[in-house]
Amino acid sequence: MNGVRALALLGLLGALLGQPSSASAQATNEDSADDAQSFRNDVLYGMPGREAPFPESNLLATAPGAEQQARVPVFSFRVLAPLNYNSNAEAARSGGTRTAEGSPEMRLGFASQIPTLPLRLSTSVALEWDRFVSSDSAGFDKIRPRLDLQYVDAENDQAFSPFLGFSPRLDFTPTFAEHFATRYDLNLGFNKAFRFQEGFQRVPASGNSASATVWSLGGTIMAQRRFRDPSPSSTALTIIPSLSYRISEDWSCVLTAELTQRWFDRTAGLSQDNFTFFPLGAVEFDVPVRWLGGPDMARWLGSPALEFFGGVEREWSNVSSAEFTQVTAGFALRAGWRF
Repeated sequence: MNGVRALALLGLLGALLGQPSSASAQATNEDSADDAQSFRNDVLYGMPGREAPFPESNLLATAPGAEQQARVPVFSFRVLAPLNYNSNAEAARSGGTRTAEGSPEMRLGFASQIPTLPLRLSTSVALEWDRFVSSDSAGFDKIRPRLDLQYVDAENDQAFSPFLGFSPRLDFTPTFAEHFATRYDLNLGFNKAFRFQEGFQRVPASGNSASATVWSLGGTIMAQRRFRDPSPSSTALTIIPSLSYRISEDWSCVLTAELTQRWFDRTAGLSQDNFTFFPLGAVEFDVPVRWLGGPDMARWLGSPALEFFGGVEREWSNVSSAEFTQVTAGFALRAGWRF
């Protein structure tokens, strides 16, 4: 009998050492779901609408301004207010809550060229709130600074455009009450876009070819090292193909996907590997200037646009508790001001 008890204890100990805690797996799931949300926000900021391009970094290579020089320093203030359905608020393997979600963001940004060099410095600070109608445990707040140094060709914004970035994130319980986690992301990658006129004629190389673009095809490849407290830290490779289409003066759309392979540092004797596939589609309606009382009033109101989006995030892992599926669909109001 004692031998049986000893074997049972050894088996339990082996299970504890061989698998990460459920809390650790849930933390990696929440990070993955939030990475998808950040990618979605970059897509909505980078729609090819009527608004003049913001020369700032973006994960989407087809975003107007993503490979454009900031020939004069640009300060910006942008607001994004999504409201959507979420099929799995907790990013759980099973039994996640289906609920409505609101995740507004305010972003203050700055972009400028480094004198005499083809390098653009982009920096921003975003405040984000995640709230769920039927899941109090999934909601939290974030402060997300971002700093990017990117090579931008002054004569060709369709050129190969490598970048180096640093993006911390501080997580808080609502409403910015208690700080419970910190991430530091080091990013190295490049954007490459191909722009076309109607009829798929290539747009000639220039420093602002986005203004003459109807179709845009692009790709981003990025390597990342993430330091996380609490652990585990991780290393990732991300590939983002994208296609955008300017339908008319007021309508545009984007089809894209984020594919990420992430390798986590060994924890409790196990190395966790996750693969994420997140296809996403979005349609933008730029509120007509005549509805807003003219160009001056439109600028005062931040050139508002209404975004409709939908996507499915699927996560595979060698740790079963880290696998999940999350479906999101909804709309967002976006506005932006430059100074």
